[in-house]
Amino acid sequence: MKLKIIKFKAFDTNGVKGVNYTCAYKGRVFNVSSLPFEEGDLVANKENTVLDIKCHVDAVQGTYMSPEGLKPSVHLMPKLDLVLTSF
Repeated sequence: MKLKIIKFKAFDTNGVKGVNYTCAYKGRVFNVSSLPFEEGDLVANKENTVLDIKCHVDAVQGTYMSPEGLKPSVHLMPKLDLVLTSF
């Protein structure tokens, strides 16, 4: 799956390094963090314009903090071998 990178930010928190991506796919915007993915599952091209995800993913509802307050968002996460049910 290839997504267009809108923006990205590398981070280092308590010695854990990663990258947060904001990506577009077929007119939708998704957040992708490198933390839950295995090494090699996320590959950005040299220009950081395309993110290639080399595993199956799930879209998970989440939130992010903006200057206006808490906003809903959709995060792409690696697919689990479990089926989770919401109550």
